[in-house]
Order: sequence, then structure tokens, then C-alpha cells
Amino acid sequence: MSGINPFKGKLWIVGVLLALAAYSIGLAVGPRVSGDALSAKSAWGVNCLTAIDLPGPFGLLLNCDSPDFMESASKPERLVEKGNWRQNRPGQIWLAWLVSQPLKAMTDAFVSFASRADVQLPEGNKRSRAQAIADLAPGFVAYYLLNLLLLVATIAVLRSNASLVGLNPTVFTLVASVLLFNDITKAYLLTPHSQLMNVFLPTLLVTLVFRGLRQVQFTRDQLLTLAAVSGLGLLVYATWALVPVVMALWMASGLLQNSRRAAVLPALRWSPVLALLIFAPYVCWYAYVVQRTGLFYVHETSYDGGLVWLLRLGAMEAANRFVGNIAYLLGAAAAQSFPYIAMSLPAVLVLTIRRRSNGADDNGALKQAFVAAALIGLLYLIFFALLGFRLWRYAVPLLPALALPIAMINCRAVQGFVSNTAKTRYLWLLACIGAGIALFEVTKEGPWG
Repeated sequence: MSGINPFKGKLWIVGVLLALAAYSIGLAVGPRVSGDALSAKSAWGVNCLTAIDLPGPFGLLLNCDSPDFMESASKPERLVEKGNWRQNRPGQIWLAWLVSQPLKAMTDAFVSFASRADVQLPEGNKRSRAQAIADLAPGFVAYYLLNLLLLVATIAVLRSNASLVGLNPTVFTLVASVLLFNDITKAYLLTPHSQLMNVFLPTLLVTLVFRGLRQVQFTRDQLLTLAAVSGLGLLVYATWALVPVVMALWMASGLLQNSRRAAVLPALRWSPVLALLIFAPYVCWYAYVVQRTGLFYVHETSYDGGLVWLLRLGAMEAANRFVGNIAYLLGAAAAQSFPYIAMSLPAVLVLTIRRRSNGADDNGALKQAFVAAALIGLLYLIFFALLGFRLWRYAVPLLPALALPIAMINCRAVQGFVSNTAKTRYLWLLACIGAGIALFEVTKEGPWG
């Protein structure tokens, strides 16, 4: 892994940020949610959408969790209140609080221009619009900035694979449109939530598996860093638990291969330290909360019945529900697959017409990319099927895993062109498809968070 710098050539970062800025404006102007959707109750019996009208043609749509995320970023001490819904995932809230501190002075400047009339907020809270801005706007902006950072990091991780196999990073960046413009970013880019982790983390996991299949050896420092980041990640989102699973699979597969055993054994000796880095942050937070309140509240299991539903059903009934959950997730993923199909189609057509890649031998890299995507997709499928919630957004992580093989087949298509003019035209075609996907997401109705 040494020598690979996904941030080499910073111009792509500017391009991604400009694209996300335009996309954000489009989402804020795009179709408004209907009154029926606003009044609809969620599975938990609460109104799950809050529309906020802004000056001019702009507006925001908050998910039912978003006000709580913003309130907690304003007052993170709420996380140690008994039964707090965010208690088991405090990490993102801490980050939002940290980022929001320098923003408070900026948002305070707008308070004097805001209406003093009361506004109705979720859960029956009332406060003046001026007070709402003072309390919640810094947190909102902080979550938005964190979302932007997460998406830029996602593209950086995807681009790192181009350097690994000697392919064109520009193709990877253009194909990354599928990671920037999709149903999950439409619903959650402009609303405080943790769902964009379902774009970043599958991309990271596929990259880790792909590098393992390419027999790239992880150094001790890289493994320690990955373990430490995973430990902090578990405080943000539960699917960070899949990172140590992938690390364990990498070590196990290395032990089974004579050619890699010598390289994996030193990492295996470090496994107690790795385990400590992964689990210590969460254990410390758990112990602190229990010491303060006498109870550690996990909303997904305590209130929603996530995972524990397996213990409440007989074996056959649980198996049937598990299979039903898998079928639901696959169907929901298929319904959201348009961006990935659109970005794959040009390469498929070019390679079909050409009937051969005419590109450089990739030493099995494309096959390995598909294997990595399939493995991570399977892990996510099992994870969310066991969790038990049939929500469309939990099918999302099955799709970002495909970004790597899609980028690689487009690289194959580009490699086959002899003239630079043809290659440039193909890159412009990918850019136009990405813009078309963004326009499609901005103008269509839903999905709403």
C-alpha cells in the first residue's frame, strides 16, 4: 500500500465539491414533499418528515431523527440521559458539536433578522424562529459539512484503487457520480443523519478486500491505524463492525496460503493490540454511561426489536423471516440501481461491440473487483437481514460496492480506444451521464428520508 496517494492532484477535490454544491442547491429547490407524505406516520407512530421553507425557492426536508441529531449536537450532554435514542452512537454527534463551535458566531449574525414568531418543531417543542436558528443552525451546518467530507473521502478511497492497478484515476472520479448522486444522498445529504456512512463504508470495505486479493501486504502501522479508526467508527455507526470482520478474513486467508503466511504472521501477533484498539472506545463509553445512569440504552434493540427478533421466534419462523428480509433488501437495491446501470451501459456496449477489451492485461484485477464487491454485498445483506428492519435505506450499501468494478470496466473501454480524441469523448460521455443522474435525482419525487 505504500506510495499510493489518493489525494494526488487536488483538482478533482474542487470538482467534486462544486458538483456537490450544485447538487445541494438542486435538492433545496427540487420537488416539495406532498402534504400526505408530511402527515404520514412512520413505523414508530410519529410524523417522520418536517418541511422547512427558506427564503426564495429553497426549502429543506428533515428526517424524523434529524431534530434530535441537531439538538444533541447543541447539547451533547443529552447523550448520557437515561434512555437517550442516540446513546449507542454518539460519535457523529460529538464531531458535529466540535465542528459547530466556530459556526455559532456566524449563525448568531442571522438571529437579529429572524422572525420572533413561534415555530412548531418536532415532538411538540415550540421556540421562536430566532431561537431555533441560534440553537440548531450550527449543528445543521456541521452535519452538512461532515456529509461533504465523507463523500470526498469516499471518492478518495475509490481513486486509490486506480493507482493500485495502474488505471486512469479520472475514469474512477467520473464513475464516482454513482456515489455522489443517488437515492441516499438525495434523502440525507441535506438532513442531519448518519446514513451517508452507507456510501463511504462499503467503498472502503471493497477497497480493503480488493487489496487483499491483489496480495498487497498491510504494514503494522496501517493495521493499527485501521483498527483505531474502526474503534472510533463503532461509536458512529454499527456497520463499522464489518471492518474487523474483513481484517479477520484477510488474516485467515493469509494463514491458508503458503505464499502469504510469512507476511500475515506478524500481523497475527499484533491481534490483541488490534482488538483492544477496535473495542476499547466502545467499552469505555458503555462503562461510563452505565456508571452515570445505571443503563446503556440501545434504541435499535430495546425499542425497535432489531436483532433480538431472532430470539422471539421459532427456528422455522425466524428462518422464513430472514429469507424474507433478504428478498426485500435485494428488491429495494434493484429499485435504486438506475445510476449504476446508467454508468455501466457505455462500457458494456463498447466492450460488446469490440468483443474484446483491447486493453492492457489487468492480471485478473477486474475479476477480483467483482469478487470483492460480491463479498461485501453479501456481508451487508446478512448484517441488515439479521437486524430485521425492512427499510429501503438499508439496501443502499449493496450498491456502492459495485462502484469499483464499474470503474474498472469503463477503464477497459477507454483503453481500447486508439486515438486520444476518442478517449476524451468517452470521458465527456461519462461526465454527461453523471450530470444526467444528478438531474434525475434532483427532479424526481422521493425517496424522502
